[in-house]
Amino acid sequence: MLKVNKAAILLIALSAAFPFSAESSAQGFISNPQANQTDQISDGLRIANSMIRAGEYIRAIDFLDRVSVNAGDDPRVTDLYKQAFRLAKMYPQLEELMRKALAKDPGNPILISDLGEARFLQDDEAGADSLWRQALEVGRDNEIAYRYIADTQLRYGLYDSAIGIFLLGRKNLNRGSLFSSELAGIYEAQRDYARAIDEYIIQLYEAPDRISLISTRIRGLVEDSDDSREIVKIISSRLRESTGRTELYEILGDLYIKLGQMDKALDCYKTIGSRLNDDGQSLIRFATRAHDSKAYGTAISAIDEYFKVSKKKNFADMALLTKARAQLAAGQYKEALGNYRSLASNSIDLAVKDEAGFTLGLIFAEHWKDCDSAMAAWTTMLQDAKDPVMANMARLEMAICHIRRNEYGQAEQLLTTVATSTNRDPNIEKAIFLLGEIRFYSGDFKKADEIFRQMVRQFPNAAFSNDALMRIDVISVAGGDEADTGSLAPFAEAMKARLTGDPNRAAEILSNPAFDSSPVAEQALFYSGVSFAAGNDAARAVDALKKYIDKYPDGLYTDRAYLETGDLLCLRPETQGQAMAAYNKILELYPDGPVTEIARQRLRQLATPGKVG
Repeated sequence: MLKVNKAAILLIALSAAFPFSAESSAQGFISNPQANQTDQISDGLRIANSMIRAGEYIRAIDFLDRVSVNAGDDPRVTDLYKQAFRLAKMYPQLEELMRKALAKDPGNPILISDLGEARFLQDDEAGADSLWRQALEVGRDNEIAYRYIADTQLRYGLYDSAIGIFLLGRKNLNRGSLFSSELAGIYEAQRDYARAIDEYIIQLYEAPDRISLISTRIRGLVEDSDDSREIVKIISSRLRESTGRTELYEILGDLYIKLGQMDKALDCYKTIGSRLNDDGQSLIRFATRAHDSKAYGTAISAIDEYFKVSKKKNFADMALLTKARAQLAAGQYKEALGNYRSLASNSIDLAVKDEAGFTLGLIFAEHWKDCDSAMAAWTTMLQDAKDPVMANMARLEMAICHIRRNEYGQAEQLLTTVATSTNRDPNIEKAIFLLGEIRFYSGDFKKADEIFRQMVRQFPNAAFSNDALMRIDVISVAGGDEADTGSLAPFAEAMKARLTGDPNRAAEILSNPAFDSSPVAEQALFYSGVSFAAGNDAARAVDALKKYIDKYPDGLYTDRAYLETGDLLCLRPETQGQAMAAYNKILELYPDGPVTEIARQRLRQLATPGKVG
């Protein structure tokens, strides 16, 4: 049996204060003859479109019949008719519609293509092919015509025919890189990696500045291929044909990094450096790629080599920042601290200086729980900060330090500064959420509920919306305005412990048997599990999450409980089968849920040996 995601329902209920009704709007449209005709037609088309999206195809067609009386030859009406007829499988009516449109514009390749589609849908493949060839002849010099006809054929799985159309357009229009993105996508879907890579290389030569994106696409082929060596062989072959193209060395180097062959990858980047005589810049790029692939020791060694071989050291600050990032990720906190301190004090690169000052404070606060030193670092950084987003990140972390000390007034001042920022800053939503959290921790549950609801309305799909929805739910089930403080107070204490970096304490609070008979028993049990997980107590986390699933099979967090359980079980080879079972439960019970695609990706990783994690 499929299950309904209750979190999604709660979000919809909160955000849909003024729901749109196609039925009521249609009545208003029909009964308001005094409305401006242009506006009336636009409103009518909007209503018809809503009906089509709701699957009410016949009603949409009937409604379009009324709209079309005053709409004349408005192409929007034809487009909606076309959608409705196609989706309702009224193919003869679709053909009649297109023939009428063609009678008025007989040289239009798009309309000829649509007529070909109508014939194809009625199993007349020969007639469809004839019409599509005619459309290509009429639209010989029209790039859009090739794209439109090929896209139509792709909709029905006619991949080889679509490839032929794209290649014909490239030839006729005499543009060697035309349709390269489309062709690469089709070849990749067909697992024709050689031709897909050739198209990506065409894109690379056309726009060398897109190398990062193209390299990412080619690395993705390694995930898809049954034999990763096949992709390396193809790139190596293309490199032998174009030995002067350093971009191909970079792509090959990235593939070696992806495959963990760091020595070969380094050789590729050294070749780039010698070809370009770049005074060590390629070593910095290699170190960055190694860091991104979690090869932190390799990244650190590459930067050390940069400082040995570089003569001018024009990129010393970026090199040192890269090394500091790798040291921090590798847990070398003292070494990272020294480098970040040096950059925060001495760097002439303002972006580097801002990041160094911010991260310097973060190391003190997160790894050594030293808020005094952290606040001093952030205060110094804010005096000269040039990046407003980075400055607000520092203010948020300073506020969390104040919350850790129960200095809620100072925290609110900093958070209000962030929340009222005029620039489009992703920190704003977190600031509003934390303002609600302070009220929650303080026991002012009514005000906290108001702030959380405001945040969900303002940022319905934001990163903190789920947490805000959970707080709203907890306050609601605990009694709303007359909240049961006996259960909410310890729950709030646990949430504060999670925020301030003590998930094990949060887990211990939430696993107290006193919660079993409280109104927030469900929420406490789920968050005890994820808190144990955050505190690296996998065994207790799995036990709590399994208990939650057994007790609340239709619960608010059941899909997320399966996901968390799978993520914990997949870390050990002997329990990966159980992890796959947990992920498959999500696909079975929540086919359209918010974490379903994540579960599907996890299953793909588990099904590919050596690519988990």
